[in-house]
Amino acid sequence: MHDRHGARSRIPVGAGIAVKRPRRSLRGRLLVAMAAIAVGVLVVTGATTIALARRSAQRTAIAHLQQQSPQVANQLRALGRTLRSREFTGRPTTGIDRLVASVLRVTGGTLVTVNPDGTITEGGAGLVGAADAGAAAGSGSGTGAGSGLTLRQQRLNRRRQQLGLAPTTSPPTVLAPATASASQLPDGMTVSDLDAAGLMAGTRQTGKVNGLVFVAEPLKVTASGTPVLVLTEKIDSGAVSRARGFFLIGGALALATAFVVSFFLARRLTRPLAAMGVAASAIAGGDLAARVDLGAHADDELADLARTLNGMAIQLDGARSAERSFLLSVSHDLRTPLTSIRGFAEALTDGTIPASAEQQRAGEVIAAEANRLERLVADLLDLARLDARQFSLTTRSFDAAATVRTAVAAFAPPATELGIELHVDGPDALAATGDPERVAQIVANLVENALKYARARIDVRVATVGSQGAEIRVVDDGPGVDSSEVHRVFERLFVSRAVPGRSVGTGLGLAIVGELAHAMGGTATVDTSSPGGAAFVVSLPVVGVNPAAE
Repeated sequence: MHDRHGARSRIPVGAGIAVKRPRRSLRGRLLVAMAAIAVGVLVVTGATTIALARRSAQRTAIAHLQQQSPQVANQLRALGRTLRSREFTGRPTTGIDRLVASVLRVTGGTLVTVNPDGTITEGGAGLVGAADAGAAAGSGSGTGAGSGLTLRQQRLNRRRQQLGLAPTTSPPTVLAPATASASQLPDGMTVSDLDAAGLMAGTRQTGKVNGLVFVAEPLKVTASGTPVLVLTEKIDSGAVSRARGFFLIGGALALATAFVVSFFLARRLTRPLAAMGVAASAIAGGDLAARVDLGAHADDELADLARTLNGMAIQLDGARSAERSFLLSVSHDLRTPLTSIRGFAEALTDGTIPASAEQQRAGEVIAAEANRLERLVADLLDLARLDARQFSLTTRSFDAAATVRTAVAAFAPPATELGIELHVDGPDALAATGDPERVAQIVANLVENALKYARARIDVRVATVGSQGAEIRVVDDGPGVDSSEVHRVFERLFVSRAVPGRSVGTGLGLAIVGELAHAMGGTATVDTSSPGGAAFVVSLPVVGVNPAAE
């Protein structure tokens, strides 16, 4: 930015840090977005890892059971054949029965029987023969040896008779209590979890129920009943639980790393943008010498954008310089012919040059228009000098109240012609240190602008504000300033289209007011809170200043 001496300023990339940020800055949104992405990735990764771990544990358990079941099934088939052989020959089966219980206890298996009617019962009754169908009803042929025997015993006796052996009346083989206890399904699993039709067809089954995986292996498919070996194993979820602490620690470290990386990345992205925002604001405010310092990152897309902004500022600054040079040159060149035109016009009007009445009237018009054109040239020259920092301020002690009254009094004749009353309010004397000619020019331009729109009255007030400030307020009873144009009233060549005014002045008065107030360290604003009309307020830090300090 320019200082009071016109030096160029450069806005470094890091300058955006000191700028007051909005409530929700881009850096904050980037940090939130990146943190949300990191959290989302961790949650998805964790959930996926847990699901895969559990599925892998389930598959591992089923594979282990499938590998184990053929060997156990073969052992039980062999023991079943031994049981049936001993039962057929009438030898004791207690030892074999205990072996079955031991095999089941060691392997963690159980036995169920699929009955011919499709029902499934716990226990290994099918391992020793057909399922018990109840006592035989009726007398049958031969002796009464069949009376009270089960169907399985009756079939066994018929085979013994075919082989020439005596029939037996001993009770059927029943599994020992130890075997029966080992043939109970584990908690959480019931016979309804098995497919009876598939088992009767000899198909091995696998499945999962209530945290258990099982393999059901048919031992011997017969029409009278099918014994089934059921091996179960609990899914090992302890590995996931044991790894939970490590996962939480790793997740916290990942989040911290993601936050740090996000912070520096967001800072890297937003600092150049903030610096460019500051430079753009300075350029929009009229400081065409503002530039963005590319800093250490001059080779990325943001640097290209900064270079484009700097190039735009350079072109605008060049155009402004050309404009200033043109205005200065034209203003100086126009003054000489204007002086001659006005001199000859005044000679015609005052009779120095003999002229008819019509020529004298023409001279009056020429003189008036020459005065108006000279005022326009003077205003343009003032603006050009203000832009070029060639505008001089002569600071001295003066009476600000008297200066304001004198400046307002000069507009009494045109105000009387327009039927407008001029009122000045303020103290009798107001000691100040500053440039009285520029203060008078500010007052004159404000009153001149008020004459364009006032209906019947203009009030000018000068007062002390604070300990070292003066306020000049000019209020008219015209239509006021439209709210959409308040920010433009001090622009050059701006003319309100919403409220047409009288043809008074050059149209550059308010722009000069704004430039002069800024040059003297003050401000020029529009008071939108004033009821009715327009209220222009100029605040200048000129009251109570010690002249010796200048």
